[in-house]
Amino acid sequence: MKRTLIILGTVFGILAASVWYLVGAGKGTKQDVIYRTTKVTRGDVVRSFTATGVLQPLTTVDVKSKAGGEVIRLAVQEGDYVRKGDLIAEIDPRDTKALYEQAAADLDAAVARKRQSELSVQMQRATSQAAVTQAEAALESAKLRLKTLEDRARIQPTVTSAAVQQAQANYDQAVQALEQLKNVTIPQTRAQVETEYERTRVAVEVARADLERQRSLLQKGYISQQQFDQARTTLEAAEAAFRNASERRRTLDADLQSQLKTAEARVAQSKAALDQAKANQIDVEITKRDLEDARLAVKQAEAALQQARANLKQIDLRIAELQAADASIVRSEVARDNAKVQLESTSLLAPRDGVVILKYVEEGTIIPPGTSVFSEGTSIVQIADVSKMYVEVFVDEADIGQVSLGQKVRVTLESSPGQPLDGVVSRINPAATTTNGLTQVAVRVEINYPTPPPANQSGSGENGGSGSDRPANARQTQLAQGQGQGQAPSEGQGSGQRRRGRSGSIKLMPGLNASCEFIISEKKDVLMVPSNAIHREDGETYVEVMVDGKPQKRPVKVGQVGDVNTEIVEGLQEGEEVVTSKIDLRQIEEEQRRLEQAAQQRSPFSGGGGSRGR
Repeated sequence: MKRTLIILGTVFGILAASVWYLVGAGKGTKQDVIYRTTKVTRGDVVRSFTATGVLQPLTTVDVKSKAGGEVIRLAVQEGDYVRKGDLIAEIDPRDTKALYEQAAADLDAAVARKRQSELSVQMQRATSQAAVTQAEAALESAKLRLKTLEDRARIQPTVTSAAVQQAQANYDQAVQALEQLKNVTIPQTRAQVETEYERTRVAVEVARADLERQRSLLQKGYISQQQFDQARTTLEAAEAAFRNASERRRTLDADLQSQLKTAEARVAQSKAALDQAKANQIDVEITKRDLEDARLAVKQAEAALQQARANLKQIDLRIAELQAADASIVRSEVARDNAKVQLESTSLLAPRDGVVILKYVEEGTIIPPGTSVFSEGTSIVQIADVSKMYVEVFVDEADIGQVSLGQKVRVTLESSPGQPLDGVVSRINPAATTTNGLTQVAVRVEINYPTPPPANQSGSGENGGSGSDRPANARQTQLAQGQGQGQAPSEGQGSGQRRRGRSGSIKLMPGLNASCEFIISEKKDVLMVPSNAIHREDGETYVEVMVDGKPQKRPVKVGQVGDVNTEIVEGLQEGEEVVTSKIDLRQIEEEQRRLEQAAQQRSPFSGGGGSRGR
């Protein structure tokens, strides 16, 4: 107990000396209370909570080789950036290449055998089918000719007699038409043309006279312009009809002469047809002889078709040989393809873009094939896709209700402590996990930061980092330290100094520890004071404003309450000083004296202690 009192007395003594120094020792003034103040500034008021996590890439892939053998070349190192298709490693291809060439040769031989069988089948099929087709066509032709001749022999006498009669009738009709043209048609046509000519001539004269009469009436105003136009139209129509009649009268003789020549030619033509029909009566005997020849040709065609069909059945033997060749090719193709995959796999290529973050083997290592039934293959390297980086954060169940998709997050890496990055919540796991009695929910925070390195650029070299200079967002995290005559510098000054101090690039690498500040609410560019400057008493909210070096109580209306600062809606002006804390020197001195007295009374070297002992 005595030791405790001594320690407390020493602490209060040091504190009193510090306070005396701060208020200006040696100046002959003494203050009972020291006030720590800050100015009302304009800035951002943020309410948030923080959780920690680990930086992770978008995806990671373990690259394995399907081929087995010795690793003769490893083309990448940890930190190298590769693109899809870039060479990762080479496996000794000699044994695999020999197997592939043997399988390819076997396939070529099988294909050649199949081709030989196909040609044989095609040739025999084509020859036999052509023979059958030719024999069938010959038989059909013979049957058709026989049918035709049978029909002709049956109707030939009747047809010949009817042809003579028809030709005679045509000749008689042509002679009669010629006589009718000369004696009837030509005279009638001449009369009709003359009549039409006279009718149209008279109609023109009548229409012209009527037009003149209508013109006179129009001039006197007895008729309308429409009636006059109608009379003129009638005259134009009559004149057009007269012109047509005149043209018909002029060309009538030529037209009638042409009709007469046509009729005379038709008479001559029908007379020739009659003579030909009479001469064709000999065809009846010729048709009978052709019918006997056709019957003999049908029997010969039927025998040829039977022989061709018998030859076609021999093709089945060739087809069986072709099927065996097909099966041999399938076996050879499978063997060749397997060997090709193995050979291609000796050059191990990057399956996607990314950064090599782990190397499992070195050159000279002998690895088993990845397609073996006894092995899943050996991983060569691990590639991470760093085109997007995330932080896997475990949020306490008490805070998860304040997390939502798309929520703004400030991410600070332990490797870059003064340079926060912007991020958003991109995923919230649907189930919580409990470890050591602590229930948490995994949350993924996507970092909005350009991370892809340039092509063929090592991420571990001097210029290989994926980070870039990016200004951090300034935010007050603590109160400024006091100095001078018992007052501290303003919050705005401290924040400005911190913002200016943030510079340099940030390297985002998988596995780095990160602190994520989840922004629950945020108000920008508002009047604010530190939250410890706000007081509430009897339902009233107020601050203490320094006026002429003395604090005065002033009611205020507050808005957003942040982690450090509180928004002032009304009651204060920017630049005014408010009290954030105060130290009562008189109370400290009294407490110090009380502790010193208590320590002296309990000290074995003090006189008071000895008296109580006696």
